[in-house]
Amino acid sequence: MNLPVERRAERRKRRPRKGPPQAPYALIHAAALVFAACCLPPAAIRVLLLAHAAWRPDPSGKKPGRAVLGYGMIHRPKPVDKTQRRPFAYAPAPGRTGIKAALDALQAIALMIQTAPGTRPKTPGGACGKAAEWQVPARDGTYPQRLPWPQDLRRPDGGVRLPVEVIRRDCAELTINALRVLMLAVGLRDRLASGALADELPLELRLSWLGEHLGLPPASASDALSELIKAKRLMRVQDAKGRAPALYELDDRYRRALKRQRAGRAH
Repeated sequence: MNLPVERRAERRKRRPRKGPPQAPYALIHAAALVFAACCLPPAAIRVLLLAHAAWRPDPSGKKPGRAVLGYGMIHRPKPVDKTQRRPFAYAPAPGRTGIKAALDALQAIALMIQTAPGTRPKTPGGACGKAAEWQVPARDGTYPQRLPWPQDLRRPDGGVRLPVEVIRRDCAELTINALRVLMLAVGLRDRLASGALADELPLELRLSWLGEHLGLPPASASDALSELIKAKRLMRVQDAKGRAPALYELDDRYRRALKRQRAGRAH
């Protein structure tokens, strides 16, 4: 039986999908990742990533989407699947002062806009508290303004597709300095429309360069790189020799985690 193309496409949509369920991912501008890591308070990259992970589109499609995100969710992110075998190994997290500074900085350049403030329970047994609600303009296609980009830093093109589970695990298990270095490594290179890298060249991550752009002392930058290598996020493909810097790439397992979710659904 020869069915029209439209009928065959409609039947494929109704057909149950085989295999494991698709994991949601967040599509984030590479420039926003690099800017938040380099030019905003240290906790800003953690807050921005978790806001993208918590963002949900409006079911009707008539209003902007929203992200429900409170201080507790930023301080201690929870896994998407709470029954997973490998629980989070939490690293030291920023305090309320650092989180507030990050939220204020992100709102100042309209990467996040608060639409409803959070509330606390007033009396024992009373109404439950409520986390604040945020709008993430980049997810609704209304990028607010061009970021005040530093002249000595190259601006990457394209967007990065990060699985929500990977975002939450990175924010929970990595220190702030390591997370900033990782997102710099992830977002610094150009991306294609599919979210794949435009080139596969390794990265030069000099301690002096990290110190200049992230404000990290050489010892802190070295500790962050060592933490990422130990956590299987980065791997060193070439040691420093003379004036030649060390070269790094995303770890194979971490790269597979990003590619495996590329066919998932955006939310």
